[in-house]
Amino acid sequence: MKKKGALKTDRLKKLLLVAGTTAIIAISASGCTYSSKGLESFAVAENSFIVVSENGKETLHKGDIVTEMTYWAQIPSAVPTLKFNCGEKLYTSQFVGYGENKPSEENYDEVCEFCFGRE
Repeated sequence: MKKKGALKTDRLKKLLLVAGTTAIIAISASGCTYSSKGLESFAVAENSFIVVSENGKETLHKGDIVTEMTYWAQIPSAVPTLKFNCGEKLYTSQFVGYGENKPSEENYDEVCEFCFGRE
């Protein structure tokens, strides 16, 4: 009798191994794969005056407004990216771009000294 019990346990292990292997192959062959085209950047405004609003504080910067298209599972997503002259890079939609017309600095809480020190 003990031999039959041992056989049943080995048979169950083999059956579970075969079922698990089959499930893994079925999932990997089902087409659920990641495909990326990479990152594409499009300049919206270059050398622009930009006001960023963060935590109730408005800061005047200067730099480029870029839209970066990323692809996740072939679904595109546009991300606004601010690349300031001070070297900082910020992903946010909490900004106002003024183009080449410099707004009055006194209207803002802070002015980025590093952005305007390189003019």
